[in-house]
Amino acid sequence: MRNKTSHGKRLWPRLVLLAASIFLTLLLMEGVFALFPDILPAPIRRHLDVSAGRTAKSIYQRAYEHDPILEHRATLGFVGREETSELSFEFRTVALPGLEPWGWRSEKFDPERSLDFIILGDSFATGYGVKQEDTLAGRIIDDYRRQGKQAFNLGLSNNTGTLQYELILRRALEHYSPKKVLLMHFENDYVENTFFSKWKQARQSGNSATTRFPQSRGLWESVCADQENADSDASVSQQPKQVFSRTRTFLYKHSSVWNILRCSLHLHPYSLAESGEFIGFGKVSYIVSHEFRAQVTAHDRPCVRQGYEQARDALTRIKELLDRRGIELCVMLIPFKESLLDPDDADVGQYHVVRNGIATLCKEVGAQVIDPLASWKSLSRQQQIYFPADGHWTSTGHQLAFELVKREFLSE
Repeated sequence: MRNKTSHGKRLWPRLVLLAASIFLTLLLMEGVFALFPDILPAPIRRHLDVSAGRTAKSIYQRAYEHDPILEHRATLGFVGREETSELSFEFRTVALPGLEPWGWRSEKFDPERSLDFIILGDSFATGYGVKQEDTLAGRIIDDYRRQGKQAFNLGLSNNTGTLQYELILRRALEHYSPKKVLLMHFENDYVENTFFSKWKQARQSGNSATTRFPQSRGLWESVCADQENADSDASVSQQPKQVFSRTRTFLYKHSSVWNILRCSLHLHPYSLAESGEFIGFGKVSYIVSHEFRAQVTAHDRPCVRQGYEQARDALTRIKELLDRRGIELCVMLIPFKESLLDPDDADVGQYHVVRNGIATLCKEVGAQVIDPLASWKSLSRQQQIYFPADGHWTSTGHQLAFELVKREFLSE
């Protein structure tokens, strides 16, 4: 008994010393990575940027400002660059006469020509991450210019949904009579509709005269907080779960070592899809966010259901408005990056529960639909359609989208 006690007394200091050594080593590694981030492989740097929020589109905080109608607008005449570990592009805004002071990432408008084509949408329409001439809108504008016609991009990035598209279109139709309108629909439009309607209610009641922009994207939690509380079991203590969640969140936002292990070993909340780029532990390319998956598949949540119904109503009104003027409408359904990367995943069908509802609605009201999902699934492993970390299209993605639009909507 005495030997066991003596052995135990000798073992504990060794364990404490070992733990302290490991902690100090990890701390030293964190310091080295913080001082010399370029020693990390490029894919890991991208993953770290995502985890720490360094890909959070800082240009939006400089290029966008509060608007009393749309909640936010692009500053007219803005010129700036966005630089992240994988993105480098210039962002310029120009005016469309009659729609000032709203600014748009488009080509300069020629008042000597009629406006024949309008693009509506969010950051996919503005072409976040890609040079202007390489975006879908830029390619359409160039195609129309060669025909002696004119197209204009009324896409508005950052927290923009169907309700705002409708407001923008109505204002544009007060001054112009295009022949065709392309509306680029992404499924986060549902949640954006809920955000926008809540902002309007608050503003009308006098509780908030300012925009929520440029606050962080912790908006899902704020809008869906009531549902989260309703889903949790009040009889079960949530404290251990909350502590674990907060610790994990802290680590993947601030720890390089944790992110290296997390990315290399395909740990939650991001997994990797192969596409040809190597790091020490294997082949990586795209990041698939499981947290984002949890959001977009939560079609039964009140905040999504409400936004979905608002999207249906807005699209119906838009189609009726355009029909009265003899203007053609085409809705492009933008695929989630996750749905292309995990085509065999058992949960992937949930991505499109409400998305398919919009497609059905468009057919019911007679709006043309362009859906790249099926054709892009076979291409996603060979071509970089989406950026590895950022969730937007690369120039290749915009080129493929343009080819679809040109073939199915632009051709006479």
